[in-house]
Amino acid sequence: MASKKAVLVYILEILKSETDANHTLSQEEIRSILAERYEVSVDRKTLGRHLNDLYESGDFGIQCEESAVGADGTIRRTDFYMIHTFEDSELRLLIDGVLASRHITASQRKDLISRVAKLGSSHFKPHGIDIESATGYLHRSQDLFLNIDLIEEAIQKGGEKFRWPIANLTWISVYISILVQTTRNGNMYLIHSN
Repeated sequence: MASKKAVLVYILEILKSETDANHTLSQEEIRSILAERYEVSVDRKTLGRHLNDLYESGDFGIQCEESAVGADGTIRRTDFYMIHTFEDSELRLLIDGVLASRHITASQRKDLISRVAKLGSSHFKPHGIDIESATGYLHRSQDLFLNIDLIEEAIQKGGEKFRWPIANLTWISVYISILVQTTRNGNMYLIHSN
């Protein structure tokens, strides 16, 4: 027998992966998935209490339809779903941005699109996983994401010391106070105050 906490986590996982505003699940469907996927048996009343607790907490983005008020004054809820951080249209916009990037390889693009798609429910179908970038791929350093992370870290700190190579294998070091990183016409720029 799974603990109450485990059952609550399983319910959240089911709602996250299987539902959205257009795809709801009834209590009976959730019970069936719990039994099938997690081999957990929960009676109808216990499941109803768990779902009500999750809904009423307001912390998990759980929504439902309120169907009726029972004889004892309790509200009966059906058709549960989770509101995801990103709507499908927003996920498609993010994927379009990945497709438009000239800075990542086809394999990086495919991996990134797959990870973005996981932010939606299982009903979200990403487009473009196998599409070659319309802008082509600029052959640049494979350390793009590392460089982006380093720049973001420098922005958080308020500045960073950078080194650039110059003639005759000598280097110049410059401290730059970075304000923001931006992209324009497929190129990345740093805006700084120096």
